[in-house]
Amino acid sequence: MNNKSDGLLFHKPKSPLAICAGASQIAFRHLTCRRRSGMEIDMIISSIDETNKPVFEKLMPEEQYLLLNRPSVFALGAIWEDEGGKSAAGTLVFSVEEGSSDDEEMVAARILWLYIAPEYRGQRVADQLMDAFFGVMDESGIEYALCDIPMPEEYNLLCAYLEAWGFHFGMINRYDLTVELGELSKKKEFQKKQAVALHSLQEVPQPAFGRFVKSVLELPGVWQDLPYSLKEYECSVSCVYMDGKNIEGALLVQYAGNGVLDVVLLRTLINRPALMAGLICYALRAAEKKYAPDTQVRIVCRSEAAVSLLGGLFPDAEPLLVRRGCYYSGEDEMENRDGEEKL
Repeated sequence: MNNKSDGLLFHKPKSPLAICAGASQIAFRHLTCRRRSGMEIDMIISSIDETNKPVFEKLMPEEQYLLLNRPSVFALGAIWEDEGGKSAAGTLVFSVEEGSSDDEEMVAARILWLYIAPEYRGQRVADQLMDAFFGVMDESGIEYALCDIPMPEEYNLLCAYLEAWGFHFGMINRYDLTVELGELSKKKEFQKKQAVALHSLQEVPQPAFGRFVKSVLELPGVWQDLPYSLKEYECSVSCVYMDGKNIEGALLVQYAGNGVLDVVLLRTLINRPALMAGLICYALRAAEKKYAPDTQVRIVCRSEAAVSLLGGLFPDAEPLLVRRGCYYSGEDEMENRDGEEKL
């Protein structure tokens, strides 16, 4: 593979799907490109890693900054350099994830955050970052890009900007709920006696758990940063259903640094509706023994099934209507991207 002098590259996988088979295998080549603006000022576009991450912290909210610790989340940074020294001018944060479209498996780069410091706007900093982002996609064999943008008018300019790069927008519903543990426990759906025998994650052998994670990562809508190691989970709350030595379903929870219980997986490999309800009941009873009722529990939908589940549990909850931008790097889009001038 030939390196591009103006790009930042992934190690190119044998297949695009290999990207999400093991997120830890993705790494930027630590390249830096300099571009001379009309004002004779250097712009450095570089990947953001542990060596330079603190420089860009002020340009992103805390939740985005913490995402940089995940193996499938990456970031590009723009450094403005003049006689006064170097300063952070902008950031672009994105994840790489697996999904499906019309029954076709796909790997997509999802833009999570694009921000330019006010004093550097109008200097084509965003163009530099987007150009590097597309360079990553091209060299990694990723053909799809996504970006969810909120509905308020203040985001219209961002939407128009991405449309100039070839994104096409439509409306979707999305759930991202954080509720108190006590509120979940009071749901009548979770007051029933368990109809299946379940096990705490504390009782599960690591080899069996590793096999389950490998299997579940092949399913659509699964968080691709799902760790293989039991040590990464709140094992006293997480639970599984086992058929012999094999795990057939699991509810996996992580304890976030901000004190939130983060439900990272609720999935079964067999068609037993009572099993999913049983997993939730087990986890709730275990959590009640260890955590206060006002402990926050975060649930994010990652598939259409998750949207249906959350809609049923929280009928009064308003799904967040967002504009979803989709990009495909077909020939027509490539020609549009290369021939159209940006702001």
